[in-house]
Amino acid sequence: EEKEKAELDAWQREEDERKKQQQLAEQRRQQRREAIEKKREQQEREEAERFRREEEERVRQEKDKQQRHAQRLEALKKKREEEEQREMEEYRRLEQEKSDDAEEKRRRHLERLERLKKQREEQEEKEMEVFRREQQEREEAEERKKQSHLARIERLRARKTKERNNNNLLNKEDNKEEKPLR
Repeated sequence: EEKEKAELDAWQREEDERKKQQQLAEQRRQQRREAIEKKREQQEREEAERFRREEEERVRQEKDKQQRHAQRLEALKKKREEEEQREMEEYRRLEQEKSDDAEEKRRRHLERLERLKKQREEQEEKEMEVFRREQQEREEAEERKKQSHLARIERLRARKTKERNNNNLLNKEDNKEEKPLR
């Protein structure tokens, strides 16, 4: 009877030890899962914050460029208006003169006005072309950046899926190891 009791006690101790080891293994697995999940969430937060900051900076730069362009156009327009005003005042003054050479001066003056007008129009067209080209380049760069960001997110998702699959595999292996003990 004592021998049976000793065997029963030994078996009970082994069973208690096995359960204790099983609980420890489960705790370690749970901690590992929690650590992986925490790290994944941190990476997602960092990625989202970085993207938000980049987007804010891009919007700010775009506003600055558009504002500078608008200021350039406004300055050109003002300069053109001032030149036209001076030319018109000169023309009016010449109109007042009645001498023979006044007619020649008026003709040369009108030619000069036409040349200036044509030059200003060409300059404005060049400015607009530069602006359109810069705008297109910015849009293309933004599209590349967006595609790169989407690819980065896709890689993160794939990595997370792989980690989850690895965790599932680890859990299955751990479960297989525990079954023979039972």
